Amino acid sequence: MLAHNLLIQELWKHGLVGYLFYLAMILCSLNWKKLKRIRYYWSSLIILIPYFMITLAEQCLLDYNGLFLIIVALGWLGRLANDTTGSSTTEQIPEYTLYKDYVKRCFDVVLSGLGLIILSPLFLIITILSKILIRGKVIYAQQRPGKNGKIFKLYKFRSMNDKRGPSGALLPDAERMTKFGKILRRLSLDELPQLVNILRGDMSIVGPRPRLVSDMIFYAEDVFPGYSVRPGLTGLDQVSGGRSDSSWETIFQKNLEYQQQVTFWGDVKIILLTVLEVFKKNNAANGAEAAQRDYYYDVYLLRTKQISQKQYDLGHARAAQLIAEKGVVKYQPDLQPVNKVSNKVDSNTVGDEK
Repeated sequence: MLAHNLLIQELWKHGLVGYLFYLAMILCSLNWKKLKRIRYYWSSLIILIPYFMITLAEQCLLDYNGLFLIIVALGWLGRLANDTTGSSTTEQIPEYTLYKDYVKRCFDVVLSGLGLIILSPLFLIITILSKILIRGKVIYAQQRPGKNGKIFKLYKFRSMNDKRGPSGALLPDAERMTKFGKILRRLSLDELPQLVNILRGDMSIVGPRPRLVSDMIFYAEDVFPGYSVRPGLTGLDQVSGGRSDSSWETIFQKNLEYQQQVTFWGDVKIILLTVLEVFKKNNAANGAEAAQRDYYYDVYLLRTKQISQKQYDLGHARAAQLIAEKGVVKYQPDLQPVNKVSNKVDSNTVGDEK
């Protein structure tokens, strides 16, 4: 107990940096099944939050140089780990690095936890407006394949209403999309609840975007390695040619490229490019209707006659079964396109593009 109190006092001398470090220590050691064991640490964190929020702006200014040096140092360590793991530049980029396997997760925990705290007023505003303008549930949950195909529950703010036709079936997405929902999508505010997914470890801030189970079940075998990392709130595929404009082949190639080259500065670049992408006019505001490509991979394969209607129906039946069982999406040989040329990713070209 005394050592813990001394640690808090010492860390708080460093202002924002110390607080973030303490937050990382708590969240990284969090056991979600045994929360009572760390109740004392959470109470200490909650006590520090009011003071932290009041002095946030001041501490950011005071610690600016220190934060900059820490970012540079971590980036240098991540690059050093990449350089020292491989013996030559011509060898394949190492699969395990300091940043990819340790530092990246710490960043995810700290930034998502901090984001949930700072953006809590925005969460409240969106919740109130959603209740008034859209009605019904505020949060939309959907099963998506995560790291290595393991299915998890992804969260979003709802952007559509629940209007149904005479038959009782939901109307098409375009008719159910609300004006408020379009604003949320245009600014990517509907994705904010995924900070909870990041904090829980289902997702990362940067990584391949989690697609539908009914899409992933049709992926070729050489595409799956690109999804061996945690899916991200944003990713290289999101900033390569537009959020809804990139071809499926480009998406698969960029995901493989990212999986083989997970670096600190690469993640920073993707985050900055994402901010610019959000404010472009042609983005995800209208979802599938605004996409320049087929928004769903299974639909793309069926439209281009790479799979038969029988394969399409079988794939959807298996996807529904996997969702019900909360299973793992794996390579399905009997669901592969007849024309594999357009579905195959040349792994030799991954990493060559600048």
